Amino acid sequence: LLPGDALREDDTIALDLSPLRRRRIAIDPSCPEALKAVLEAHPAVAVVAPGASDADADAIVACAGSVAPSGVPRIRFVADRTPARPAGAVAWSVDVPDSRRLVLDASHLQLAARLQARAGDTVLLAVGDEPVIVVRVGVGRLIETSLDFAAMAATRGTETPLLMNVLLERLLDRRVLDEIVSIDRGPRSSLVAPVPRASAPALDDGPLESRSLRDDSRLVLALALLVALWEIGALVRQSRRLRPPPEARAV
Repeated sequence: LLPGDALREDDTIALDLSPLRRRRIAIDPSCPEALKAVLEAHPAVAVVAPGASDADADAIVACAGSVAPSGVPRIRFVADRTPARPAGAVAWSVDVPDSRRLVLDASHLQLAARLQARAGDTVLLAVGDEPVIVVRVGVGRLIETSLDFAAMAATRGTETPLLMNVLLERLLDRRVLDEIVSIDRGPRSSLVAPVPRASAPALDDGPLESRSLRDDSRLVLALALLVALWEIGALVRQSRRLRPPPEARAV
């Protein structure tokens, strides 16, 4: 800190930047290229090479077959029919905060399967009576969706990237777009320790000879002022004497 003080605790700060790192997502090679492009466009995602081990990924995106239980969170895009627009009103689960609920138009969505919610599952998003995003229970952290991102991406709407962000945040249980880094430096961070102040140097009026000259100058000026006042007074008195009497001025 500039200027410095005597409190060393606030001179440096160390921040853990790991919350700002990009999340590593492994994608199933069977997934369509359009889905991979959506993931790669996410600013907080780094798509790892196909075939990477679970230890190399924060989450896995799968598109084919069943998903075995795993310690790595997974999203499964289910597709078993031709994509079609759903019918009905869009409804979010009460588990999704109001501030995180997207305003969606059902006519802009495409579904490629019909999901069935089982006991214990959480339906995050439904259109009409049809579950669209389901958090499965009992198979690790798994989210299944019938949304066809490949078909929706062709329309170039905003729904596709925003829905992908919702899936990732729910899967990773944290926000991934607006993370901040902070640190608590403890109670001593609010203390202020004064810096010892150096004593001010005594004012030096200069050598004795200089002070004597200044004193003599003041005396000379005072005498000159008195002489000037005396001369002014003498001139006034002289003018009064030389002034003729009133009778002489009247004649």
